[in-house]
Amino acid sequence: MNGLAPSTESRSHQMLLPRSYTSHAGVVVNTVNFAEAAVTVVLILLRLHGASIKVCRLRWDFVFVVLGTLFAIATVGLGHMGYRSGLGTHLVDLTYMQLFASLKWLWFSIFVGIAGTCIAKLAIVALLYQMTTFLQTQRKIFLVCVGVVNSCATLIQMMLAVFQCEPVPYLWNRYGNGSCPRLQTSLTYSYVQSGIASFTDLTLALYPITIVWNMNASLRTKIGFCGLMAGGLICAVAPIERSFSAKSLNNSPDPTWDVMTFQTWAGTELWLILIIASIPPLRPLFLHWFQRRQNPGANVNPEIGTISAPIKRRSEKDDETLLTATVV
Repeated sequence: MNGLAPSTESRSHQMLLPRSYTSHAGVVVNTVNFAEAAVTVVLILLRLHGASIKVCRLRWDFVFVVLGTLFAIATVGLGHMGYRSGLGTHLVDLTYMQLFASLKWLWFSIFVGIAGTCIAKLAIVALLYQMTTFLQTQRKIFLVCVGVVNSCATLIQMMLAVFQCEPVPYLWNRYGNGSCPRLQTSLTYSYVQSGIASFTDLTLALYPITIVWNMNASLRTKIGFCGLMAGGLICAVAPIERSFSAKSLNNSPDPTWDVMTFQTWAGTELWLILIIASIPPLRPLFLHWFQRRQNPGANVNPEIGTISAPIKRRSEKDDETLLTATVV
């Protein structure tokens, strides 16, 4: 990010902001992030509850969701430190120390957020992988390839971003001795990584259509499942928007203010992926609660999430096995 120094005119504002000040824009982004974090944590607790009563099973997708959530919480915490330092505030209202501190926390949150988003996408891959049968080798290979390619592209992006400047602290403090010989390489590759990330989101959002196509389930349930997973289409837009935001920030005269669009897209993408990955596995628990009210003697099979009590209509039985049954 160039143009990081406050202008000469801003020297009169050097003590304008208190050290613990949180900008209005930062409060807004924090509020959204905290709400999304609360939803994700509640979904995780519900899965743990379902596992404790032998209704749900904790598989690899749950592991990735928990890891992704930990990274997401760390990202929110680092972002909050940045907001308290001056992110979301116009550059002319910041002291030099506030500027350097806010940019430092921003970069830390970006690095952790990139890793968290990659892990969250692996949760979706694991969820879809678990819905394949042992005979569907090609489907398994395809899903593994999607996860590996996205992870490798993300890792390369992180390495380029971290080491684009020498020394690394020159990323947020341009007043020391240093240079950024790999800045243009990092910016150029960010478009490649954004394209791969968008393709991954698009693939994972549309892939469920190929699963329910061969299932004996009601149209309503098929549409509901596909609609839920299609929420990933929103995530497919986020990497592209982030890459253009990052480019504009590099030459922005007011980066601490303009970065809020970037922060909003990045946070929404991360939390939305975690929420989407957490809802489908909770279906057996919801069935357990609702069917217990209607049929007190019913039991849920934790392996496939179905109810042992008789079902009146065929479509209801099909609905109950969807999302947890294997592909025909």
